[in-house]
Amino acid sequence: MSDGGRSDLRRGAEALAKFSAGLTNALTAFNESAGSPSSLDQHGLGRPSFSGAQIPFAEAGKLFYQYGRVHDSLKDMSQTLGLHIEALQLAAKAADSTYVATEDEVRRRFWEIKSKIDEEYQKTHPKDHPQPRKDTRQHTDDKTSGVSSS
Repeated sequence: MSDGGRSDLRRGAEALAKFSAGLTNALTAFNESAGSPSSLDQHGLGRPSFSGAQIPFAEAGKLFYQYGRVHDSLKDMSQTLGLHIEALQLAAKAADSTYVATEDEVRRRFWEIKSKIDEEYQKTHPKDHPQPRKDTRQHTDDKTSGVSSS
């Protein structure tokens, strides 16, 4: 006897809940790890760390500059990773029928995350390399999506 697909829905809801819990755990672990933006902030070095104070040493200055660039990039990537995990977490919660937040609240946070990620992208990619164009066409069937059925 069929249960009208309820067991499939129940399994899907259980899988979604497990996935959502996994994302929550991943985000918590990430924020407590040495790779979190706050942890990376603590590993900044000053110029004197490379050659002492007031000592003219050009190579040390260049090394300090490169260290700063890499350190800043790591912080930016760490922040972006956290935002991506949070966006996945929001998507999983929004897909859960028991999620009590309004659609507007979820949409607002997604746009906030997207804006931050776009901002980070623009910082790391020079103006002469524009952000890839997004395909905004609506794909409703094989003909409009450019998919051949032959």
